[in-house]
Order: sequence, then structure tokens, then C-alpha cells
Amino acid sequence: MDERESGRLLGLHGVAPSYWTGGGGVGALAVHLTYEAGTDLRVRHFISATTSRDDAIDTKWNEVLADMHAEASKFHATTGWGDFDHQRTSGAHTSLAGSKKQQAMHHIETIAAILGI
Repeated sequence: MDERESGRLLGLHGVAPSYWTGGGGVGALAVHLTYEAGTDLRVRHFISATTSRDDAIDTKWNEVLADMHAEASKFHATTGWGDFDHQRTSGAHTSLAGSKKQQAMHHIETIAAILGI
């Protein structure tokens, strides 16, 4: 068994003896954004067309952000949305963790706007 395989085994207390906090290159890049559709609340999944782990993440970001921009009218203007739009215009893309934060911000602000708070 190699080191990666042994890292998947649980130790005495249920914690892996070793683990990796990162992985390989990104396959498909995905962003999930909440929007209002009549009386329904929906989530739109934006997924990059480029899916090879060998392709540059900036290419994937550009694809997703362009698709998001094309559907901008669906979404409430939130801080999270604004951050994504700034990335589209500036070309300075966030990390995957930063993206998740922006998605959560957008969701919370969207719900708050719908509830009027």
C-alpha cells in the first residue's frame, strides 16, 4: 500500500493518519447561484465547458463568468454577485474557497431581499 492509500485509512480515533488539504487540478469549475422565479426559489448551476484537469483555471473562470453575465437579469444585485462581476471585468479570479464564500454571500443576501430584511 502506498502513502496515498494509507492516508485514506482511519487511525485509532477515527482520524486519518495523514491527509491532503488540496488535490490535483480543477476539472469542471462550478458556481451555484440562488435566484427568484415567481414564487419559487431556484439554484442556477454554471459549469465550465472546459473540464480537463490540464486546462488553465483562468479559462474555466472566463467561461463561467461569461455565462453568469449573460443571465445577470435573473439575479438580485448582491455583494457576492458584484464580486463575481468584478472578477469578470478585471480578470482577477478568486480561489475555489473564495468562490464558495461569494456564493454563500449571494444566497444569504438574496434570501434577505426576498424576505424584506
